Amino acid sequence: MSKVLVTGAFGFVGQWLVKELLDRGMDIVVTSHDNMELLRGWGLKDVVLEQGDIRDYGFITKIFDSHQIDSVFHLAAQALVSEALKNPRETMETNAMGTANLLEALRIYNGVRRIVVASSDKAYGNEQSPYNENTPLNGRFPYDCSKSCTDLISQSYRDTYVMPISILRCGNIFGGGDLNWNRIFPEAIRSCYVGRPMDIRSDGISMMRDYIYIEDVIDAYLFVSNLEHNEIVNVAYGKAKTVLDVLSAVQKHTGVYITPDIKNTAKCEIDIQCLDSEHMNSLGWQPSYNFDKGVEKTVTWYYDYFMRSSYRD
Repeated sequence: MSKVLVTGAFGFVGQWLVKELLDRGMDIVVTSHDNMELLRGWGLKDVVLEQGDIRDYGFITKIFDSHQIDSVFHLAAQALVSEALKNPRETMETNAMGTANLLEALRIYNGVRRIVVASSDKAYGNEQSPYNENTPLNGRFPYDCSKSCTDLISQSYRDTYVMPISILRCGNIFGGGDLNWNRIFPEAIRSCYVGRPMDIRSDGISMMRDYIYIEDVIDAYLFVSNLEHNEIVNVAYGKAKTVLDVLSAVQKHTGVYITPDIKNTAKCEIDIQCLDSEHMNSLGWQPSYNFDKGVEKTVTWYYDYFMRSSYRD
């Protein structure tokens, strides 16, 4: 029986995607390097696990030797800006060469109906916002450059070898299940829950990001995977927000108002990012949520998680 391959299945987005695919009755092969913590209501008994590193081409080829794969969602990545600054080579190897390894194996396998690759708004770099899909990919800092490379490698394989590759460039994704406390939403909600000031690495106002709630992201991935043609699409709500905007939205839903601790130590970050998602909308897709509803659902998830786990800061 044909299966769906999800790389990076144990990451924040990957766990949500796998849960939705399972709910739709799909047979799924998942990959993971070293992260095995599950928060989304599925377990290893529900999937076929192939554990290894996408930087290892031999590991990737064995997956296609062992399974009849019909479609692929490529989410595996080193996804942290701060980690990319500390370990740029590892980030490039994972995000760029990991993508090249997967697509080369798929080129030889030549039996997949659809490949969906996770790029990012970071791939645009410091180009003028709002970005549309024709905006040049111009990542300069290590993480941003690695996502530009992921995107361009995917386009190269698509065009050169006529492969069924679509690419999603999402804004900042938020929602329950992201336990990277260096990210804005988890830290903002945690600080409210424990009653302390939120740590803000920037000045809180000069850096602005476009956002998209996780359930809309998963719906967008599945929508694109079912198209009969290749696409490159932006996915976001189309309005850039500051860190203080995000904190204010979280405080509104928690009822906890504490002045943040603004450290202003952030470096090598893009100033303003906003996505034009008109093309995705023209294909017939619309988000089911908006920013405020997404924040409400996200706060509820984390507060439930903190209470169930007797969380202490």
